[in-house]
Amino acid sequence: MFWRHTILYWSKTSTSFYLGYSGIRTANVPLIPDVAPPRELLELDRDKVIGLTINQRRLKTIREVRARALGRHVQDSYANEKDIVREIRYANELIARNKWRSVDVSYKAIEEVAKQVAELRGLRLKMPE
Repeated sequence: MFWRHTILYWSKTSTSFYLGYSGIRTANVPLIPDVAPPRELLELDRDKVIGLTINQRRLKTIREVRARALGRHVQDSYANEKDIVREIRYANELIARNKWRSVDVSYKAIEEVAKQVAELRGLRLKMPE
């Protein structure tokens, strides 16, 4: 089953790729308000789930830059501050309710996040030579 090692959420695809390249299998599960998380996620051993959190200001900045690059209106729901606050609140409530550990990725490089996730799971990053 693909849930074997570590589950990340807050949709950090690049961190999942880095961890996979380093020998740690992951699943990247986005959490969306008003959409129930997968049942399989909620049934997992909570030690296998690591939430990736981010502060509101940082996520808003990232999304505004992405929206502009994609030619989208900055105030659509993707970069709208009220929607971002709602998303973060929803994710943080799931973390607390399920007693999942988390890593704040607000101002960290992918390598730093991956190292912290591996440490939380008691795993070592194995970089190919």
